[in-house]
Amino acid sequence: MNKNTLLNQNQICSIGADGVHYRLGDQALPLFDTPIYVEGSVEAGNVWQTTDTIAWDNTLVARTVFIVFDSILGPLYIAYGAAEGCRRSAYLFLGQTF
Repeated sequence: MNKNTLLNQNQICSIGADGVHYRLGDQALPLFDTPIYVEGSVEAGNVWQTTDTIAWDNTLVARTVFIVFDSILGPLYIAYGAAEGCRRSAYLFLGQTF
């Protein structure tokens, strides 16, 4: 297990997420004959020892923004995420998600 990883052994775990999905248009990029989508999400949660310690001020929050467009091989996702503690990630994903 990595250092600073949240454990869930005899602890209370909660997470919630919400997101938005916006279609830019049928041909948002001149070189591609495909619609482009911009999406974003916000996640919040934590792991607590007892219900007495659950509070908004100790809840961890993360945000993600991504662009999606159809390619010959399937949807292409380009994303960037940021969370508390200067944790950041970027990824490229090709294919259908389930």
